[in-house]
Amino acid sequence: MTIKIQRPIKIINDCGALIDESDVAKAIIWASKIKTPAIHHVFKWGKYAGVTVNREKVHVHRLLMEWQLNQKLPQGMYVHHLNENKMDDRLSNLAVMAGKYHTSHHMLGAKFSKEHKEKIAEANHKRKGLKIKKRRILP
Repeated sequence: MTIKIQRPIKIINDCGALIDESDVAKAIIWASKIKTPAIHHVFKWGKYAGVTVNREKVHVHRLLMEWQLNQKLPQGMYVHHLNENKMDDRLSNLAVMAGKYHTSHHMLGAKFSKEHKEKIAEANHKRKGLKIKKRRILP
């Protein structure tokens, strides 16, 4: 009988993100379906810090919130950075928000030009103007 023991994970922060390395290591072990390497690099992936788990790239802030809640985040739920710094992935700086509220929070006080408002109205008109086939009731 072979007993496989997960070695402690060492986090190497290549992108300078503000993270709590022990929390990230625990979250990686929580999310791993297979034995994971002992060294993980935190890198910049888009505008956010990322890490590889199960041979897939994931954003650190989502991984931490899923670990904290002990479940995958459902579609339409976003992780919001309270201080607006996308590279600050400490748990004290993260909050889960529904997509509608997250967008309205970031758009609060935004001023749009007349051209931009017209483009929005045109896009909304196209979306709402889709024709649905009428059902025929057979005798």
